[in-house]
Amino acid sequence: MAVIDRSILILTYHRVGKPPAGVRLRGMYTAPFHLSLQIFVLKLFGFKFATLSQAMEQTSGRWVVMTFDDGYQDNLLKAAPVLKRHRVHGTVFVLTADVGKVQHQWEEAGEWAKADLMDWQELRQLRDLGWEIGSHCHQHVHLTRHPVEERRSLLQQSRDIVKRELGVVPQTLAYPFGDVDKATRDIAQSLGFKYAVATERGEVGSHADHLALRRMAMRGHRFYHVVSFLWNLCTQRRSYIVR
Repeated sequence: MAVIDRSILILTYHRVGKPPAGVRLRGMYTAPFHLSLQIFVLKLFGFKFATLSQAMEQTSGRWVVMTFDDGYQDNLLKAAPVLKRHRVHGTVFVLTADVGKVQHQWEEAGEWAKADLMDWQELRQLRDLGWEIGSHCHQHVHLTRHPVEERRSLLQQSRDIVKRELGVVPQTLAYPFGDVDKATRDIAQSLGFKYAVATERGEVGSHADHLALRRMAMRGHRFYHVVSFLWNLCTQRRSYIVR
């Protein structure tokens, strides 16, 4: 059995660009320049970059995983060019019921601003760039508030649709709202997901549950976000590391 001597920093992104006027959840946005700066700094700290599946399969080294939730079109138009310049591949978690929607609103997330979602052809472009396409469930709902069989149906639909459209079975999952309990985690495992992320923060030890991984929320549309990022990286990095 291989000895694991690795650390993984899993980062969470949503929108890429500057938040437009009227947006309530401005923290969901990261400007392309700040995204590029974050990658540059992380490389200076000695990290290597990989998709979630690739990083979790490593047995040594210091790794960063850049994850993007929901499947916004700006992930392709604004994030992908930045990552390509740095020779980095991301992992995007898509809501299969919302793929391709234009000017869509997710009021249940507390945001009324409209957004465009990538369609399947655009997701294939990301896949061909080396990105990993994971599941974010079929709908953006709090899974633990639904009956167990309905949870299974939502997760299975997402898995089957991604397989049908992209020709690969998704190995990774992000629970909507980070909402997960033991029953939901067990459903994900039974459906063949190998790795799943939530939104919990805090140190994860050597026996980390691969189906309830923790992440570090990212933002960066103002200068103080860069300062905050550097502070977290220098003083609190251990709180976000998967070992």
